[in-house]
Amino acid sequence: MITLRQFISKAIERSLRKSDREYLATFDEYCFYTSISDMPLHYFGDFEFLQFHAYLQTFKPLTAIYNCMTAVRRLMTSEHNEGFEFKIHPRYFSCPPKPSPSHFEPLDEEKLEKLESYLKREIETIYQRETTCKEALRDGQPIQETGETFKKTHINKSPPSFWKWQKTLNDCVYQIYLENPKFPNDASEEQFKDGGEYAVIRRVDYDLLDTPYKLIFKRLGVQRLKNSVPFLADASDLNFIDIFGLIYPRIFEVYIITWAICLETGWSQDMVERINYNDYLYCPIPIDSDFAFIKTTKQKGVNGNNDIKEAKQFIHPSSKTNPFSAYNLIRLFVERSSRLRTGRNYDNLVIEINTEPFFIYYNESSGTPILARHPDRVAMKTTNTRKRFMESQLGFCFDVRQLRPTCLYLREKNQNLPLLLQVALFGHSSSAITDEFYKDSAPFQQVRKDKLAIELKGIQESIDDGSFKGTLAPLKQKKKIKDKIITIFTDHSGESPLAVCKDNRSPDWPGFELELGTNGVCRRFNKCLLCSRSIVFSDNIPFVVDRYLYLDQQKRKLRANAFESVFMDEYLAAKEVIDSWPYPEDIEEAEERTILNDFLLPPIISESF
Repeated sequence: MITLRQFISKAIERSLRKSDREYLATFDEYCFYTSISDMPLHYFGDFEFLQFHAYLQTFKPLTAIYNCMTAVRRLMTSEHNEGFEFKIHPRYFSCPPKPSPSHFEPLDEEKLEKLESYLKREIETIYQRETTCKEALRDGQPIQETGETFKKTHINKSPPSFWKWQKTLNDCVYQIYLENPKFPNDASEEQFKDGGEYAVIRRVDYDLLDTPYKLIFKRLGVQRLKNSVPFLADASDLNFIDIFGLIYPRIFEVYIITWAICLETGWSQDMVERINYNDYLYCPIPIDSDFAFIKTTKQKGVNGNNDIKEAKQFIHPSSKTNPFSAYNLIRLFVERSSRLRTGRNYDNLVIEINTEPFFIYYNESSGTPILARHPDRVAMKTTNTRKRFMESQLGFCFDVRQLRPTCLYLREKNQNLPLLLQVALFGHSSSAITDEFYKDSAPFQQVRKDKLAIELKGIQESIDDGSFKGTLAPLKQKKKIKDKIITIFTDHSGESPLAVCKDNRSPDWPGFELELGTNGVCRRFNKCLLCSRSIVFSDNIPFVVDRYLYLDQQKRKLRANAFESVFMDEYLAAKEVIDSWPYPEDIEEAEERTILNDFLLPPIISESF
C-alpha cells in the first residue's frame, strides 16, 4: 500500500526541475500539517486536493497558488501513469483559473512621465560620477597621513587636529583607488569582520588607524560630529559610500540602467542582464549612420521534461549620439564597471555564472564585496531592496516586466512603427501573440481609437458629400452577425435599427418641421441617417447594409426622377456610412446575409417596425 509520503519521495527523486521539487516540498508540508502523510494514495481524490487549495490560500498569492497546484497535479498525473493510483485520475482534480497577469499592462501616463524624468536625471548623475572619477584619478595626489600624524608624542608635542584635518575630493578618490586591486577586488569576507583589515573601527584610536585608507574611512565617519568639520572642503555633503560610489557602480546604478534599456528596447530584465559586454553589437556600425544594432539573447525552455534551454537572439537599433540610448548606456556601464573586472572576487563570479556578467557592482552590505546581476547566478533575490528604492525615489512600485508593454505602447503611440516591425523586435512568431497579450489593454485600445478617429476624419473629408449627418462609432466587436441582429430586436426594441438616437425630441433632418411640428417625437426611422442626432454602432451595420441594398434595388427598378424624390437622400447617406466604415469584413458579412436570407427591414421604417 503506497502512502502520500512515499509518492512525494518518489516524485521528488524523479523531478528534473528545481521548481517542481519546491512545489512537491510545499505539498509535503501540507501533508505533514494536516497529518495525512501516511494516508493511502488511493484515498486521495478531488476533495482532498481542494483542501490543499484552501491551505495554500492562507499564505500564498493567487499566482503562486495557481503555479503550485497545476505543477502538483501535473506531477500526480505523470506518476499515476507510472502505476501510482489515486482515488480518481489526477487530471480531473480541480485547479483555480489562471490569474490575469498584471505585467502586460503598460504604466499609466503619470507614472511613465515620472519614471522617464527620473531616469534621465539619474543617468546624467551617473555620467557625472564617471567624469569626476576620471578627473580625480588623473589629477589626485596620494595622502601621506596616518594615525601617527595626529598622535601626540614626546617628539610630536603639537600634532595637527584630526577633527579639523581636510583634503580635496580628488585626493580622497585617488587614495581610495590606490587600494585596488587589494580592495575590493581581492578582499575576503574575513577582512570585513572585527579585527580584519577593512573592519569598522569603533573609536578614534590612532594606533589602529595605521593606513591612509583607515584614516580616511574614520575621518569621514566622524565629520558630522559637533566638534568636527567636513573632511572634504570641496564636497562637504559626501560620506564614504558616496565617494566610493564615484569609483565603483552600486546596485542602484544597475537598477537605473536596466530600466532605461528595458524601456527603450522592450527587452525583459533577464535579457538585459544577459548582454555580452564584449560582444553587444550585431554588426559593425556604418560610418554614416546614427544607429547601432545592439543584441542580446533570451534563454527559452524547450518542450519536454528536461532542463534544456535554447538561446534566441534579439537585436534592436539604438542611437549613437543620444547619451540616454541603450547603446550608450551599455558603453557607460562597461566603463563604470571596468575597475571591478579584475581580481579574485570577479573570477569567482565568472566561475559561478559560467560567463562574464554584464552587471557587476560593489556590495555595500556584509558578504562578498563584488556581486553580479545575472539570471544564472544563485540566490540573487533583491526584491525588497528594489521595492524600497522605488518607493523612496519614485513614490510608487512597479513590476519591471511592465516596461516591455510600456515600450510597445510608446512605439504604438509616438513612433507609429509598422506592426510587422514591432512583432520582429519583440521576437514573437506572429502578430497574434503581440495583439493578444500586449495590445488588448485599455491604453492600447485608446491609442487605436485616437488613430481611428484621425483616419475616419480624413476618410469623411475625402468622401463626404453632406448626405450622412450623424456620427460613426466604429468600436470593433467580436460578435457574430446574428448576435448583432438579436441585440437590435431585443435590447433596442422600439428604437431605430439604423442608428442610436441621442435626442428624438429635437431632430434636424430636412423637412422635419412640416411633418412633425415643433413638439413632436420623431419616429421616422428611415430619416435617422439624415439627422445629426444619430450614432451608428457596429450592431447597426447589418441593418444599414440591408437598407442600402434594398434602396440600390429600388434605384434600378424605379424611374430616376421618382427615386430621387423619394429615396435619393437616404440612399446617399447609407452609402456614405458603408464607405466610411473602417472594417470591410463587417460590410461583407452583412451583404452576404442579405443575399442569402433576403431583406431584414420593410420598405417604410417607422415606429411600427
